[in-house]
Amino acid sequence: MHLPVYLPVYLPVYLPVFLPVIATLVALLLFATLLPLSRKTKWWVRDLDLPRLQIAVLALRMLAAQLVLLDLDQVLPQLMLSATVCCLLYQAWWIVPYTRAFPSEVLVTAAGADAGRIRILTANVLTPNRHANRLAGADTRAPAGCLRHPRI
Repeated sequence: MHLPVYLPVYLPVYLPVFLPVIATLVALLLFATLLPLSRKTKWWVRDLDLPRLQIAVLALRMLAAQLVLLDLDQVLPQLMLSATVCCLLYQAWWIVPYTRAFPSEVLVTAAGADAGRIRILTANVLTPNRHANRLAGADTRAPAGCLRHPRI
């Protein structure tokens, strides 16, 4: 019976092909991680503050690909691996505080403790929108204890 030959047996033949591709992806990963550190206010710079989870997942996948596809005895692949790990750790530094791994900053109240509670409704609506009464239902009055903006 013939056993299947796995891909890693043939990888040394294709390693020179993977190096420029992975180097380009590492450069893009570094760009997407380091650019939000600048003080630029352009939208395309500030937009890179948002997809931290996606960048971290990309870095994790690239890390796995580098471990499988690159010869880590050479200096350039080691530098690329180090850059990818640094990008992953930096993105994780922003992501982990919002997971269950960190304690919650808001205390949990006992059920039925409505006496000292405040309700806050925030809505991001278009400025010319004049149908704010639809947020709280058909009634135009604010619910009891609700602070309203004077223009609404």
